[in-house]
Amino acid sequence: MGKTGMVSSKQFKDYDIKLKRNWNNKRRIVKSENVQRTDEEKGYRLYSCCADGKVEMDNYEVPDSFYMGCMHALSDKRDIGWHPNFKKDIGGKNCENKSK
Repeated sequence: MGKTGMVSSKQFKDYDIKLKRNWNNKRRIVKSENVQRTDEEKGYRLYSCCADGKVEMDNYEVPDSFYMGCMHALSDKRDIGWHPNFKKDIGGKNCENKSK
């Protein structure tokens, strides 16, 4: 973020990459720690872990509403998801079962 408070498109792209990395790390933790849970329970747990976190943008703390809004935007684009099988079930990006 610059001195004027303006954010560049590169900074938004970098922030999305950080959010996806953070989501993926939490997804792996939830998967390994909750093997006996149902997929729905794992999804709720992953959402809760992500909602409870924070990811800075260029060393600046962003408001919770901005952070979660960005997470939901990534989910809406199917870049991330909460349910363990979101790629298969709702056609997430890089899904092996895409319609031809």
